[in-house]
Amino acid sequence: MRPGPDSPPASPRKPHGKQACIISLRLSYSLRTRRVRLFPK
Repeated sequence: MRPGPDSPPASPRKPHGKQACIISLRLSYSLRTRRVRLFPK
């Protein structure tokens, strides 16, 4: 998650970096929607 030299945009060690980022974004979005459903304003 931290944009440093450890995770360059084209890392040969992590071919699924973009996919993992998308999955994490979807997880965070689902958690947010679930939280909103559980605790409506």
